[in-house]
Amino acid sequence: MQGLDLVIVGGCGHVGLPLALSLADAGYRVGINDVDQEKIELVRAGIVPFRETGAEALLARLLPTGRLELSRDPAMLERTQTVILVIGTPIDEFMNPSVRIFDNVLDQLTPHLQHGSLV
Repeated sequence: MQGLDLVIVGGCGHVGLPLALSLADAGYRVGINDVDQEKIELVRAGIVPFRETGAEALLARLLPTGRLELSRDPAMLERTQTVILVIGTPIDEFMNPSVRIFDNVLDQLTPHLQHGSLV
């Protein structure tokens, strides 16, 4: 299996997908990792799961190039040394961020990171 220039975790969301599309459009092989299988299937079908001007046209142009790869499987991270985390961080009633979700994501991903990876 071919290596990836980078993987975006949370890559089907409002921040991750436009970033992935921009990087793929610049010529990078981008892995899009997301826990939401429904969003992955929508993106694979050329549908952006939220409103973003120009994103569907760009996605339609990029899908046939092979520069975008989508998966729920964190093993995708084993094929790159550059990982971008784009995950939602919930806040409490006092506007304090909860890092618990961030810790959980790192616990799940760490076994799949290459030594020396940039996260």
